[in-house]
Amino acid sequence: MRRSVWRYMALSSFLAVLILLSLRIVWLAPPDYWPRSLVLLCLVGPLLLPLRGVIYGRPRAHLWAAILAMFYFVVGSYHGADALTHGHTDRLVLAILDILMSITLFISANLYVRSYPRGSGSHRPDESS
Repeated sequence: MRRSVWRYMALSSFLAVLILLSLRIVWLAPPDYWPRSLVLLCLVGPLLLPLRGVIYGRPRAHLWAAILAMFYFVVGSYHGADALTHGHTDRLVLAILDILMSITLFISANLYVRSYPRGSGSHRPDESS
């Protein structure tokens, strides 16, 4: 496939993880025992670090986004297990969405990084292979 397809797929799933997590913490399923601002800082804060590079299509930022996606897969799995044990079906749907978006981000970001030839040093996102 073309490099731009993987780039836009990674960008859209990255933004989906960012927006879904923010909405979940602030409005849809706020935390019970922790302050919202602390949970928002700890869970959404790391996503803001590679945001600029992902928007501009830099492969190194996509690599870091893929590494972060593994963390958000674990977070979604934890929320899913918590929702199953406490019987919250609405939170289970959010957890499944978290898991699916993090898997999509991981796969598409890795395929975008792999679309670059080794040692090319090219950081321009508009090239197609």
